[in-house]
Amino acid sequence: MAIEEGKKGLGFVAPNPAVGCVFLDSENKLLSKGYHRQYGKDHAEVDAYQSIKDKNKVDGGSVFVTLEPCAHQGKTPPCAQMLAGLPIKKFYYGVKDPNPVAAHGERVLKAAGKEVIHLKEMESQCEELAEIFLHNQKYQRPFVHVKIGATLDGQISLKSGDSQWITCQESRDFVQTLRGQYDAVLVGRKTFEVDNPRLNSRDPIFKDKQNHIVIVDSEGKSLSQLEKSQLLTVRSKERVWIVTDKKMGTTSSAQVISVEKQGKTLDLEKAFFELYKKGVTSILVEGGAYTISRLLEKQLVQRLSVFIAPRIMGAKSGISWTNDLSVSNLNSMIQTGPLRATQIGSDIFITTILKS
Repeated sequence: MAIEEGKKGLGFVAPNPAVGCVFLDSENKLLSKGYHRQYGKDHAEVDAYQSIKDKNKVDGGSVFVTLEPCAHQGKTPPCAQMLAGLPIKKFYYGVKDPNPVAAHGERVLKAAGKEVIHLKEMESQCEELAEIFLHNQKYQRPFVHVKIGATLDGQISLKSGDSQWITCQESRDFVQTLRGQYDAVLVGRKTFEVDNPRLNSRDPIFKDKQNHIVIVDSEGKSLSQLEKSQLLTVRSKERVWIVTDKKMGTTSSAQVISVEKQGKTLDLEKAFFELYKKGVTSILVEGGAYTISRLLEKQLVQRLSVFIAPRIMGAKSGISWTNDLSVSNLNSMIQTGPLRATQIGSDIFITTILKS
């Protein structure tokens, strides 16, 4: 229940983690549930506690939270100290806070005489909820999630570039939600030129959110087309970034990140570090085969999700999402974590983490 609550904050709380919290009374009956709703606003523990009408029912009760409560003063007071002052008996959490400044919530609660239980059997699920934050803390760069819509035989478009539509409406609706949950959407120059997309989220939950756009374009040609593109019909030009190896200085059309090439491809790792410094904590990749292949090659992808439609296009007719990827032997194949499959409309949605 706490995990499901925490999911409601995805897309609104960065650079903070998405966190959910549940309060139970002394008889293990539900008192309240809450989540971190927005960056700078109340954390999940405070949100849940404030919704309890009769605060006396907390006495002898329990608290479940997906992430170890913070123990430092930031934009909001430390949650660990607030919880330590309540007459709760037991405190359960899913994953430890890796932030060296904010951590130590468990220690604060134990010092106040609370029984603290780390629910290790729920750790992987809680880590997934906070995966963007956990990655940011460890690597100081954005969490990268590659999203693919493909046929059963792995084709993402005809050789002409036509891809509308391979997946079902329900899958496309889910993509709108995914876009809203990430700070930025990344595409290559070819996707930008061929599709002329808006790349905003049409999920009503995110109707007021302007996401960032990152266009990987080594030659910088997309700058000349940007003013007339659909990208700028739904966001300001300050929210569009062009990653190139050209020294373009300032431009009236977009922000430019200039990085050198590593061989024939741009140093995207350096570009991601720069984007993180500018406040981009997460990136959803909706590019084509070339962009996806380069990111996978450089081990810059943390999560891979594939919407598989019950259709077969044929390799001679289409372009596979691994079209530009190759390995020298079986031992060099890219390893994934456990696969999780879900039926979405007529499609199968598969998501997994990638092992670095």
